[in-house]
Amino acid sequence: MTKKVAAEPVVDLPEFTELDGHDLLIAPWELKTGQRTRLAGRLNVIRQLSEKHGEDSLEAMDGIADLLDFVSEHYATDPGAWEDWARDKQLDALVTLVGAYMQASGKSQPSSNQR
Repeated sequence: MTKKVAAEPVVDLPEFTELDGHDLLIAPWELKTGQRTRLAGRLNVIRQLSEKHGEDSLEAMDGIADLLDFVSEHYATDPGAWEDWARDKQLDALVTLVGAYMQASGKSQPSSNQR
């Protein structure tokens, strides 16, 4: 008997290069495999915390905060400029940008007419 695996929900995110703040992060298509894997691992932690405790739980929010700190420390071209920019943003905008970043990290560089 084969085990059926539930499909991951598809989230419709805007193109990373179209989002405000994208220029403050290392181009996602330039990330090394290990860097992409670390991002995916942190997202997996958030998913597990959300499933166990609920999406709006303190545990899930801590996971999101850890992810945002990780991105700031390891993927921002200028962590100070990133923090200055992010300080005035709503959490939804930050999560959308980081989600689009993670999604774009698995793709090749967009053509110049898409940037």
